[in-house]
Amino acid sequence: MKTASALRDDRGMATSLLEAVIMIAIVAVIAGMALVSAMDQLENAKLSRANGDVQMIGISIHSFMHDTGFAPAFKAGEARGPDDQIFFVLETAGSNPGVVDSLHWPGDAATHERLENQLVNNRPSNSDHPYPRMGQISFSRFKGWNGPYLTRIPSSDPWDNKYLINVQLLTAKGLKMAASTLTPGAGQRPAVFAISAGPNRQLETRFDQFADSFVAGGDDIVFRIQ
Repeated sequence: MKTASALRDDRGMATSLLEAVIMIAIVAVIAGMALVSAMDQLENAKLSRANGDVQMIGISIHSFMHDTGFAPAFKAGEARGPDDQIFFVLETAGSNPGVVDSLHWPGDAATHERLENQLVNNRPSNSDHPYPRMGQISFSRFKGWNGPYLTRIPSSDPWDNKYLINVQLLTAKGLKMAASTLTPGAGQRPAVFAISAGPNRQLETRFDQFADSFVAGGDDIVFRIQ
């Protein structure tokens, strides 16, 4: 037969174990909530960075076009006429995002140009055919390449995919070469934009759209250039 003291010890030990279990459960719940909050904050930081990057890229392209009078799309700086060769897409470093054919994003690597070749280094096609610099154009000394237009090139988006810009549609030739469904009416312009495929790493926005009916798809992060 246990003494009263022994009974108290048993009850005290049981109570201590129960309290420990409750405390462990509370700590686990708090830790789980903190982890979820930290993950949410991390994802929000990624979204904020991607939004800032596409805006920065879009503004730099506006600046380029204001200075030069043409789009950052040509394969040779001295050849910028309506029949000269153009790129379809500017891109940063990173992996290629997923995309389905029905969205019309060009997949041929020869139609893609690194962003820095046009906006930072003035070396279209990574060659020695630069755009005339400001002051070098005889008929307009106030027009010409006056970069660099970006002080920081994003290495990739926060999910390790490329940022893309559909610069083909900034040119008259590009409009003619786009899908036959993109035939502008009076006052209509194609939508041109910088884009990240977003957290799901899948492009869900169509390449060739009109500016007045543009729709961004899925969780893509977009900055409209026009």
